[in-house]
Amino acid sequence: NDPRIKELRHKLAYSAGDKFKLELTGGRPQEVRRVEVAEGSSAAEQQAALHEAMRQQALNDERDADEKRRRLRNQRVERMKRSDPWCYMVKGAGNTAVNGTYSRHGDAVRNGARVYQNGDGFLLSRESIGGLEGWVVGKVPRAFYA
Repeated sequence: NDPRIKELRHKLAYSAGDKFKLELTGGRPQEVRRVEVAEGSSAAEQQAALHEAMRQQALNDERDADEKRRRLRNQRVERMKRSDPWCYMVKGAGNTAVNGTYSRHGDAVRNGARVYQNGDGFLLSRESIGGLEGWVVGKVPRAFYA
């Protein structure tokens, strides 16, 4: 007479879909999936049907994750096209070669931000150093300003 068993039997008998949520006392709902096998199937056939259903679910989950990653990547590309400045102006640096206009360095991105370059080959990029993030001006392999 367990109400959870009654609910499970009802959902299995009358549910329109092949999966549903089963409410648990004191816990979060768990997804229950209906896997149908022919009446009189052997234990091996039932096990094979269960494994196939699990394999299909894993494939669907992987496809969903791939699609989510693709959408996020496309959103980021679109955001990068229109959200970042085209150039920065650096003034008052101790080295005059560092001063000047830093324009986008193609589509280069570092730590989630565009990379910019001036006419003397110095790069302005977002770096993570010692757990802190900030803009760094440098020429490989040396950073001049952080």
